[in-house]
Amino acid sequence: MVNNNLKYLVISVFVIFGVWFVLAATNPGSLLFEQNATTDYDEGDFTLNWTEGANTAVNYSVYLYTGGAFFLKVGNDSDTGYTFSNTTEANYTFIVEGENATGTKTNSTTNISMYVDRTAPVITLPSYTNGTLKRNTDTLTLNISVIDAFSGEVGSVCLVDVKGTNESVAVSNRWCNSTSFNLTGLTDGNKTIKVYVNDTVNILGLNNSYVVDIDTTAPTISLTLSASARDSLTITINGAEGSCTSDRSGASISSSTLTETGLVCGIYYSYTVTC
Repeated sequence: MVNNNLKYLVISVFVIFGVWFVLAATNPGSLLFEQNATTDYDEGDFTLNWTEGANTAVNYSVYLYTGGAFFLKVGNDSDTGYTFSNTTEANYTFIVEGENATGTKTNSTTNISMYVDRTAPVITLPSYTNGTLKRNTDTLTLNISVIDAFSGEVGSVCLVDVKGTNESVAVSNRWCNSTSFNLTGLTDGNKTIKVYVNDTVNILGLNNSYVVDIDTTAPTISLTLSASARDSLTITINGAEGSCTSDRSGASISSSTLTETGLVCGIYYSYTVTC
């Protein structure tokens, strides 16, 4: 009698164990982001996909890490994925939990993260003197600093517009450098230099705070005798732009005033001033 009871007990335990093994679910696997800019960064619209686990055919729960814990974001009845849309800049971490037909839930999968980047690159021209004077036959040299604190410069390009047409320069080690920006055809005056840079997730930055000052017109110079004495004189130079010189070696020019001393009465003095 004792032996029969022991046999029955062993058989029962085996049957119960066998039922649990059949109904148990396995983790959803192969978590993967799609429609994202890079493996780690995106602008805020992407899809989370996963592979269906064995005996997991009814429901999936997507959890998002917020405030120090995972919270249920959405329930999904297929493994076709979850579409995420949020333009708030942050690191978003997900896990996916599966549930089979009997209501048995799996342990959560290994998490996966994506950083949403909405910050445009910082663009500066640190070695350029704003308002640099140039003729419209010159070329412009620009050393452009590009800093993106988040997704970086992979796939980025500088687009520089000096005279209405974008010229592209590759970003390399946080710089876009070129000496070939042609100024041909520009009229006189300040012309805005527009520098656009997109970062890895195609967030576009613009810096239009710099100008180049085009000057193609020669100044019209007139000379006015402002003071004279027996052996000296002072001449005012009108209409000067920049520095001026005189054809008389004894004359000195400071700002827009020509001065000469040591003159001899009775001798005619002629001055040609070039500015």
